[in-house]
Amino acid sequence: MIPELSAARRAAFEAGRARPVGTESVPLSEAPGRALATEVRALVELPPFDNAAMDGWVVGGAGPWRLGARIPTGAGTSGSVLREGEARAISTGAPVPPGTTAVLRREDGEERGRTLHQLGGEPLPEGRHIRRRGEETGRGDVVCAAGATATPPVVALLAAAGLDEVTVRRPLPVELVVTGDEVVDSGVPGPGKVRDAFSTSLPSVLESWGARVVTRRLAADDPGALGTSPAPLLVTTGGTSRGSGDAVGRGIRAAGRLLVDGIAAHPGRPVLLAERPDGGLHLALPGNPLAALLALVVLGPPLLAGAHGQPIPVLGSADVRGRLENDRPTARLLPVHTEPEVRPVPWTGSAMLRGLAMAQGVAVVPPGGAAVGDRVDLLPLPW
Repeated sequence: MIPELSAARRAAFEAGRARPVGTESVPLSEAPGRALATEVRALVELPPFDNAAMDGWVVGGAGPWRLGARIPTGAGTSGSVLREGEARAISTGAPVPPGTTAVLRREDGEERGRTLHQLGGEPLPEGRHIRRRGEETGRGDVVCAAGATATPPVVALLAAAGLDEVTVRRPLPVELVVTGDEVVDSGVPGPGKVRDAFSTSLPSVLESWGARVVTRRLAADDPGALGTSPAPLLVTTGGTSRGSGDAVGRGIRAAGRLLVDGIAAHPGRPVLLAERPDGGLHLALPGNPLAALLALVVLGPPLLAGAHGQPIPVLGSADVRGRLENDRPTARLLPVHTEPEVRPVPWTGSAMLRGLAMAQGVAVVPPGGAAVGDRVDLLPLPW
């Protein structure tokens, strides 16, 4: 029985998790987009010292206050004590001296000669507009869990926490093979030929999920032409159905252990995921362009997440504002606009690319379709 999408995604996730990639230490500048291999602990407290949360003045006790020298940004934290009735100008982030009651915001105060006056309002509560040392995190606290993606904000946090490098999962090496006697790799295709649409597009998609395409080539419609792969993940396109010309599917079924034998959705139904005799994986995508890309969007993210020690990606969802048709007994993977509402794009045949090129997501439309007010799952697009 062909698995539903959730079961197929789970099988791909488990296949990846059973084959974890290695780790390496990289500078923080090379970490964005990578999966953290270990939990990360702060090397310093955040903030590392009491500091001003606003531009203004540090004040001691109640006003008005006698003005002292300005506290420059970058000043040390061992300055003189601020005494009762004193004030000093300060910038956001500068250290507040011992004895500070609060920070008076620039817009709430006025200097008159050598005296600072508060402009209206209630007396300042103690600690107002002061960031206290360690209030965000203490030294040694876990700031990122293993498996988290090093997004730009995560990398900024790690830098603030004192890290210069971090241990991440290595990219999963992939060999990409585009099959088909009719496929040409450049120029305008002649009669009976089609242009290779995958060698230039799939690598960036795979790399956005943590893979690295190490080799790519064209191959004839012959299972023997695939041979063995030096990469732990072999991705092929074409020949996955059960027709007389679908040599890839025949070869996989004869030589490998099938983990996913198609998905209960279209386009993309004849996708295959198998364990190769050498223990690696073979992800065989259909030959039609839209079907291949949608099948990859279904199985690629969970497979790569599993290999990188991350949780299985969660699908999005959205309310339907216009009828989404599906007259088939299995789910329909429908490229859609998502803003300002979910609505189908034109040109969504399995051999078409034009619709997917303008889509913002892929709706999983159940058999019978979806009506206004229904909620459908959304497969995110990595581009």
